[in-house]
Amino acid sequence: MHLRSLTKNESIIMDVFWKEGIPLSSVDLMKILEEKEWNSSYVVTLLRTLEKKGFIEMCGTVRHSTQYARQFKWIVSKEEYVASLILDQGIGLEQYSGLTMAFVKESCGDMDQKKALMKLIEELKKEEELP
Repeated sequence: MHLRSLTKNESIIMDVFWKEGIPLSSVDLMKILEEKEWNSSYVVTLLRTLEKKGFIEMCGTVRHSTQYARQFKWIVSKEEYVASLILDQGIGLEQYSGLTMAFVKESCGDMDQKKALMKLIEELKKEEELP
């Protein structure tokens, strides 16, 4: 799946969706991101762009005071987005093992993380053994 890259502010919105894990409206986003001091029309524009790019979809409406607002949910996970970015850099199957090793070396500083990775590898091996 090829995804278009996100702007800085689109990434901020998507990070909120991924973190919260529930449908959100523009009103919800305004409350969560109040320190950004974005106006509501800008947030609606960001939501419209994210919808066009295929990152979110409308999933309902919610009443806020006297008006209704559309709710959205993410349809592209953070992992899918990052994988798409990596693929866009020309990383193919032949580079996956090197990329995985680099990621582990960079992010797995303690033994607990390394143990978790070894457990994942063992689970993948078991899946291969299934008919």
